[in-house]
Amino acid sequence: MFVRQNVAVAQPSRSRRVTTPESIKLLAYGRARARKAPQTQRLLDWYRQMYLIRRFEEAAAEMYALGKVGGFLHLYIGEEAVAVGAMAALGPQDHLLTHYRDHGYALARGSDPGAVMAELFGRATGVTRGMGGSMHLVDPERNFWGGHAIVGGHIVIAPGLALAAVMQGQKRVVVDVFGDGATAIGEFHEGVNLAAIWNLPVIFLVENNLYGMGARPEEQFKVPELFRRAQAYGVAGKRVDGMDVTAVNRVMTEAVERARGGGGPTIIEAITYRFRGHSMADAENYREKREVRKWQKRDPIRILDEALVKGGLVARKELHEIQRGVEMQVQDAVVFADNSPFPSIDTLFQNIYAMPLPDRGGAVSGPEVVIPALLAAKADRLTQSSEERSRAQPALTSMEADSGGPGGRPTPSVQDLPEHAVPPSTQGADGAATAPASDRRGKASPDGAPAADGKPSPAPAAKSKPAPPAGRPQPGRRLPQPGRPGGKT
Repeated sequence: MFVRQNVAVAQPSRSRRVTTPESIKLLAYGRARARKAPQTQRLLDWYRQMYLIRRFEEAAAEMYALGKVGGFLHLYIGEEAVAVGAMAALGPQDHLLTHYRDHGYALARGSDPGAVMAELFGRATGVTRGMGGSMHLVDPERNFWGGHAIVGGHIVIAPGLALAAVMQGQKRVVVDVFGDGATAIGEFHEGVNLAAIWNLPVIFLVENNLYGMGARPEEQFKVPELFRRAQAYGVAGKRVDGMDVTAVNRVMTEAVERARGGGGPTIIEAITYRFRGHSMADAENYREKREVRKWQKRDPIRILDEALVKGGLVARKELHEIQRGVEMQVQDAVVFADNSPFPSIDTLFQNIYAMPLPDRGGAVSGPEVVIPALLAAKADRLTQSSEERSRAQPALTSMEADSGGPGGRPTPSVQDLPEHAVPPSTQGADGAATAPASDRRGKASPDGAPAADGKPSPAPAAKSKPAPPAGRPQPGRRLPQPGRPGGKT
């Protein structure tokens, strides 16, 4: 007698479904009547934080173009809802580890924008005293432990922090943030498996922005739904709309409460989208502009904007006031960073060891370091040239002249600018600010008659509007509209 066995036969793979804005709208939402909406003031706080991150990143991009930010720069534009929603679910005692796209998390965690911008500038007033830069932000006062440049390398650190908290009887939760590309790293398996075995309070937050540098999840993984990997480790797994701050906060709050109560780790996959390249050096040849425009319609700031205004919770002028306050805050951060000193060469060998070894002639970290004279002289020359370049191109002047003031706020006149922000071309012989050349000359008559200084002026082209003079407010300048919070995408 022949016994027929049930043998699983491999079937040809069907066409894989590509993640689109429409396919994530209902992720992890549940029934509407079962959800309690956050209070209006909390929503306004989230709006301000997301707008701050957006404005900060746009300013950082401009400063990078001016050469004031060294190394790589990975912008968080478009993903703000993930950081803001996730950080709002944490307590001050909880730990945070992130990847190198970390500016948004530092700001959402409460780090000072001026100190963060100064760190990007490599200045001594930065959050890590200018020693870390964009990819290594750290804020111990807020239990924010970086900012890690090695892809996936920090995933195994999270279980260690959680284990320490458990052994010390502390009710702390550890949030470990990384991108979809990092789930292909061996440390992902090691970190998640260890946290699962020991039932540690860790939340593995995967920011799936649909491109691991330039490769889509469908091209990297047989099962592109990354949250499904939780089943293999016996832990909870959730997928959430990462463009909706309220959805992110709800799912994160559930995971934090479960972890704090002894329920073990959770893998959360937040579907989001970055509106800029992987870094400032990314040509974005792997995606089409129409795809980016399609996702920009689900801008996380626009989603919350419409929920607040169309939902009748606030008037639009209240959001405009928040925007103006943020714009001033970002300007202050840039000016603070640009005027901050560079680190002294005496700090070169500091912070190498947690407990410095006895000084060995400057070879090892110690309270006093002996710097060779030639090295000190070279460092002084480099620092001096950097400071001269910074003074020659003040950051604030560049931001104002480039965009008419961040967020559409009218550009102040030259007379209103601080002394350090007035470009040399607009200073008189005595150093006082003078009006631009276009203002010092008289207006040309329609027939091309000479101006007030006696020099002929060409007649303007037909039906052409004269450009507003540099350094002057532009009349009729409107604040950015919903969906274009910053006017740059």
